[in-house]
Amino acid sequence: MSKLIRLSSTAAGQELFSHIGLPMPTQVNEPEPLPQHLHAKITVLPFPRNMSPVHNQTRRRARAQALLKAANLHATDVVFVYAAKYVDKPYFAAAAVAPDGKALIALTVKTQKACKAEQVAIALALALPQRDTIFTDSKPAALAYRRGTLCQAALRVLGPVRITVDKHIH
Repeated sequence: MSKLIRLSSTAAGQELFSHIGLPMPTQVNEPEPLPQHLHAKITVLPFPRNMSPVHNQTRRRARAQALLKAANLHATDVVFVYAAKYVDKPYFAAAAVAPDGKALIALTVKTQKACKAEQVAIALALALPQRDTIFTDSKPAALAYRRGTLCQAALRVLGPVRITVDKHIH
């Protein structure tokens, strides 16, 4: 699709689309800016380096144990986010879960991309007023929040949200 969009940006490409009778492709689902009043309240902490699942299993396990220990010390402030693809369907389930495993909020989002579903899961967690620490395993989704550009579905979830305390994404 991106090649077609690039082609449509040239005069020759536009003539080609016209000649073969295809509509001009448009950019769909481009990331949009996170409103500044929300972006100012969100801190994305750096992801650790050298955490390859193949080469650094011991380091990953130690980090996971440390994160769980920290989460359990402040269980009422912490939320974990997950996104899982439906089998043979263009949908993902996005959820925010308490450290004890209790689902706090969840929804289904129509997308083919895991990163977008993870962004929605983080948005769900941000919408929880009593939770200020969010753990995700999606580096691309966390970086989208750091950049302040999100998919439209995540922005729709955040639309009515009023964040009054600083939120931290790990």
